[in-house]
Amino acid sequence: MCVYGRDDIEYFNVAYNTALNQTLKPTEFILVVDGPVNNAITIEIKKLQELCIEKIIIFKIVELNVNKGHGEARRVGVQNCTSKYVAIFDSDDIYDIKRLELQAEFLEAAPEISIVGSQIIEVDSKTLRPLSRRVVPVEHDDIMNTMKVKCPLNQMTVMFVRSAVVDVGNYQSFFHNEDYYLWIRLAENGYRFHNLNLDLVKARINPLFYKRRGGLNYFLSELKIQKLLFEKNFISQTLFVFNVSVRFVIQVLLPEKVRGLLFKLIFRKKATYV
Repeated sequence: MCVYGRDDIEYFNVAYNTALNQTLKPTEFILVVDGPVNNAITIEIKKLQELCIEKIIIFKIVELNVNKGHGEARRVGVQNCTSKYVAIFDSDDIYDIKRLELQAEFLEAAPEISIVGSQIIEVDSKTLRPLSRRVVPVEHDDIMNTMKVKCPLNQMTVMFVRSAVVDVGNYQSFFHNEDYYLWIRLAENGYRFHNLNLDLVKARINPLFYKRRGGLNYFLSELKIQKLLFEKNFISQTLFVFNVSVRFVIQVLLPEKVRGLLFKLIFRKKATYV
């Protein structure tokens, strides 16, 4: 789990408690502090450390002097893990109590799979009212086909074999796309994916969610991903032009409100339960 100076204390508290109170107890908890944090977060980190001690879970804290972003923070986190399997937890989401148990059992039973994710329910950040469901493909072949068009895994749901991720260079800095970039490198090297058809994470959505998924910098990052897919022969020139054109319209030309509506209508399923 990574935490940084602008994280909400309440959300952070809920996130780490749902990470620790799993039916399968984690062997270790790696917390990466991505740059300077305020006193309130420092106090919360102390509470987390005490809870790990109480539960007999190894606690490691890695502090970065400056904020370096998710790619670098997660890279350092994975470097400091010692377990065979690593699970990514965001510092503001809510996790099903059986997440670790279900994913670890799956990886143990399917050694040909190196990374497993799940579906998510997107909820209002404050009220936790269900807003939508982000559905990703389940089987490896479908995940590979989806990868040609969009990111095929929900980042905050993944558990992976640590050695596989280290083998392809670990997480790396890539503006808003450090996960997609990692999945491409894993796929290129023959590693296999799976998504459980279960909603194992409630992801908080705030008013800035759709704003962060637009703008020139976001588009340029997506453009780099599409170039990478084309250069590595994942997609044809025609699909490259199509993917880039759609992204330019949605991420650069459309107003934020229209972009948000489009995401809800096309890229999300209706959530009727929590």
